[in-house]
Amino acid sequence: PLSGIIGMTETAKNEEVSLYPNPARDLVNIDLHSLSPLGSTNINLYDIHGRLLIQRKIMQPKFSMDIKGLANGLYLLNIQNEKMNKTLRFVKE
Repeated sequence: PLSGIIGMTETAKNEEVSLYPNPARDLVNIDLHSLSPLGSTNINLYDIHGRLLIQRKIMQPKFSMDIKGLANGLYLLNIQNEKMNKTLRFVKE
């Protein structure tokens, strides 16, 4: 029954945030569904060892992050603003 599943979307509590595709190759998309109107949101990308790789400050509820230059592996994306502090995982392949 699960044989048709190729990937998955990492979704935080209450559908506040979606991260897709997962696994990803070139881009990862982040959708902050329920957080509009949106103030400033900090996006931090870490490798599995906790090293900060990318920092972004965004103002829009949807954006894409270029991950072409990253090595294959597991990454942690921390999304933080006045309403939330969430960390989502994704795989770069």
